[in-house]
Amino acid sequence: RAFVVDAAANINNTGDSSNFTVDTTFPLITLQSTYDTNNSFVPRRYITLNITVNETNLQNFTVALKNGTNTASTQNVTGNSTPAWNMINFTNLADDKYNITVTAEDKAANRNTTFPNISVTVDATLPSIIVFLPSANSSVLAAADGSGIVLNFSAADNARSTCWYKIVDSAGTVNVQNTTLSGCSNTTVAVTKKDTFHLKLYANDTAGNVNSNFSVFAVTLPVSDPVSKTSGGGGGGGAPPGISLELL
Repeated sequence: RAFVVDAAANINNTGDSSNFTVDTTFPLITLQSTYDTNNSFVPRRYITLNITVNETNLQNFTVALKNGTNTASTQNVTGNSTPAWNMINFTNLADDKYNITVTAEDKAANRNTTFPNISVTVDATLPSIIVFLPSANSSVLAAADGSGIVLNFSAADNARSTCWYKIVDSAGTVNVQNTTLSGCSNTTVAVTKKDTFHLKLYANDTAGNVNSNFSVFAVTLPVSDPVSKTSGGGGGGGAPPGISLELL
């Protein structure tokens, strides 16, 4: 209620009581961990956020999505009080790193903004894999020292994580179980018997996208110089010294 008194001591008042609220508390913004979180990678074309705003007198609630300096999308949200969480979806997104800014303002003009911004990377593209060696439908001569054959490949992705492979023979027996390639580097594969093999090479990225490629190839084995294995003189036949034979 408001009162007014003049110099003659006349008093007047509004006759009505006026209620008002003192609010000096800023809205509290929390990103819940049940969906996409800060600094996460997602293997899809959308981002889903679960945001809680703790504020009794919420006025405005805005979520802005930016890639670089460009604002890709903005949502004005009607904040929930019961429950306090708010499900936010940004869809049809290209592969990119996105920064999300959440701003909440109450009826007393107290404003809060998430800082630093929430960062989520959209990566829905599979790694690219090419097997160079052993090439498909080729015949490969295993190394004479028993080390096997060369595996030469390319696995490309902006956020490549892990590469691994397995090898199965013609009978369906796994000769080399899923084996991780350190640094996704070329290597020598321990295949030391004559047979036809199925090599499958895999790669994944930080977002969890997995791709694979394969090569079916035959392995032949070298044999040592038969002359060097005979004792004493004489003995004919065989291959001339210095020449190896390939067992087909």
